[in-house]
Amino acid sequence: MGSLADRIEKLAKVARELRRRKEELVVAVARDIGETRVDSENDLRFVCAHLERIGSASRHLISREPICAPDEEVALVLSYNINNFTSLHLAKILIPGNRVVVRLSAQSATIGRLLEEIWLSVFPDEVRFDFRPAREFMRWCVAAPTVRAIILFASENAAFEYEEPLKASEGKRFIFEGPGKDPFIVLDDADYRRAARSLAAAKYLYSGQACWSPERILVHEDVHDDFVKEFVKVTRGIKVGEPLDPAVQMGPVVDQVAVRRIRAQVEDALSKGGRLLCGGSFDSTLIPPAIIDDAHHDMLGMREETFGPVSFVQTFSSGREAIGLAQDSPYALHAAVWGWRDAPLVVSALAGEGYLHEVESIVFGKYGMMSINSGIPLAEKKLQKGTARIIGIGGYGYSGWVWDSAGGALSLKQGPKAFDIETSRPGKPVTHEVRSFF
Repeated sequence: MGSLADRIEKLAKVARELRRRKEELVVAVARDIGETRVDSENDLRFVCAHLERIGSASRHLISREPICAPDEEVALVLSYNINNFTSLHLAKILIPGNRVVVRLSAQSATIGRLLEEIWLSVFPDEVRFDFRPAREFMRWCVAAPTVRAIILFASENAAFEYEEPLKASEGKRFIFEGPGKDPFIVLDDADYRRAARSLAAAKYLYSGQACWSPERILVHEDVHDDFVKEFVKVTRGIKVGEPLDPAVQMGPVVDQVAVRRIRAQVEDALSKGGRLLCGGSFDSTLIPPAIIDDAHHDMLGMREETFGPVSFVQTFSSGREAIGLAQDSPYALHAAVWGWRDAPLVVSALAGEGYLHEVESIVFGKYGMMSINSGIPLAEKKLQKGTARIIGIGGYGYSGWVWDSAGGALSLKQGPKAFDIETSRPGKPVTHEVRSFF
């Protein structure tokens, strides 16, 4: 694998290749899943900047060793919405000195083949791409003694499918990144105009197909009418259309399966007293943004991940009620809080620990990532300042965990995590603080 300096130099070369082939990558992602040109180009800029600056952000790895022996590798299994961020995840696993085998979703076949060309041109002996069906590949990963760790982006049901087989895979680490049903909380003293604009920016990014996308919009009754009016106004101004058009802000959802899931949630909400304020058309995968008001937790759209451009709005009357509503979910990835007076109370009640830690059982009601007066966890500003702070992702509930297999049992950890740390071994104690999405 060479030295850390060698790997840093190679990752900078990958960044140059990604920039050189930007148009091919943008077109491939648009064709595969309908991601807009604007979103894809922004992702590539972010990823390339990270790869180019990874040297200054990897000082914490100097005293660490790869989790893999020379004949072992880490398996990276990605969902369809990752795409350009594949390169960032690969870099995080490679930088400690591991080898990687990666499988992209079958829906990302074009981008997968293109990324394979780019990465193998720089890391021919350290990276492999595998295009087997998902279950076949996962069964191999669990059974193969050469796979030291598995990183899986999927639903919690997919993760639980491998719980028993993993118990027999002595010494194997299983890192799971799961769904979100993220609350966006607007308190009574929030700047509701800024909050509405921030919500729209976060919600309609990737057409709502991000695990940290806001889905449960919890609004104090005193600002509800003003906030909703502003949010509807901004939403109606979103330009929806052909993803390669540079003027388009939101493209289609990935397929008809997604359309059916989203339509079922909207129809369920309307049958249970919800009010449709805008949107509601499901004629194709190009779904106009929709807002459902008067939502409550008996609705599918308030319990199950939507993964699309639909927002469900529910009111509350106090900060403590907002906390209870936010905690009433099996998912706990990211929570956004807007406001001032009660914001410390809400954040302290919802925030989990700063980094991955051992738990006896799955923890519900705590969140791995928090934002205050911002819709999206803002790691990019930290990156632009050239900091060497560890940046990670992850949460509680069914939004993510780590299993380590030993003695026929699985130990459990939860909280935000960094893949470079979790795929390396410490040489000496390192202090971690992870509060934001990379």
